[in-house]
Amino acid sequence: VYSFVVDAAGEADVTVTPTGSTYLEGPQNPDASCTVGTSYNTLTIQDLAVRVLDADGSTELAATDSTGVGGVEVLDDVLLTSGAGTYYVEVSGDSSNAAQLYSLSLTVSPSDQIFAAGFESGDVTGWSARKP
Repeated sequence: VYSFVVDAAGEADVTVTPTGSTYLEGPQNPDASCTVGTSYNTLTIQDLAVRVLDADGSTELAATDSTGVGGVEVLDDVLLTSGAGTYYVEVSGDSSNAAQLYSLSLTVSPSDQIFAAGFESGDVTGWSARKP
């Protein structure tokens, strides 16, 4: 779950894209050489879904799970109807017990109201700091 702060009502566009690559996976031979292996595609591990939650943290404003495993999920023009406040983006996968890497793109219009004061300065520590 990700959070973002807006100073006024607006619209959000959210895109979740699986990331990864295809590589060979297999055991190593006793002489340290590699086996032929089997192809493993890390782009197609989970069927991702995404939803946007209102400032109360529970009311769903929009959701999509329209593509299958490895597909890109997109929500456009999600109305942030509660006005100023903190909203949430939740990314989830299917029931398989494996991690799916992905990238998340978020755009809020009007775009000058997406971040709390100070972000425009180039200080991105809030995006890179780990939260407990």
